Amino acid sequence: MKKFPWLPSSQRISAGFTLGEMLLALLLTGIIFLAAGQFFPQLFQQTRRLQQQQLLAQEIQQLMLIFEKSLRRAGYCQQAPCILPAITISQDGHCLIVRGQERRQVSAGLAGALHNESYGYRWRAGQIETRRGVTGCQGSGWERLTDPATLQVDELAFSLQAPRIGISLRVSAAPDIRLHRQHWLLAENL
Repeated sequence: MKKFPWLPSSQRISAGFTLGEMLLALLLTGIIFLAAGQFFPQLFQQTRRLQQQQLLAQEIQQLMLIFEKSLRRAGYCQQAPCILPAITISQDGHCLIVRGQERRQVSAGLAGALHNESYGYRWRAGQIETRRGVTGCQGSGWERLTDPATLQVDELAFSLQAPRIGISLRVSAAPDIRLHRQHWLLAENL
């Protein structure tokens, strides 16, 4: 039967929820929202942690590419006099000096003469530092290659097993986010 207002009340069919049904629906909705309210913070925290891990992995990849680029140039010498040795690793393995020749740009993309050049990388105070024209691992004038606000370098170690060079890098971004990469590179100009 349909609901018609002109019918007597005994013949009308009532539509809608009773008070008991409404209270039951509110109770079930409250339980669902309470469960979801506890689930979402955990989901956001896990998403943030995964994002930090991804950013840390990208940072490690960039550092490894910088080291690899320098190491591939190590020992490159087109004309005498060449500076040797091509690679020097400190006794503790935390400092690397790479030597080779490179052309400096003079102006407007024109290449100048070949120059002997050296680059240094060292682990100091939880950060990686670099310096151009370096002769030893000590001293000042080194610049940070990493940002202490984004990551802490827990270990940087170089090892030489000619003709291969090993790089071990361990970094952390938070107490529970740590990554370790070890990379071996064939040094062709040694």
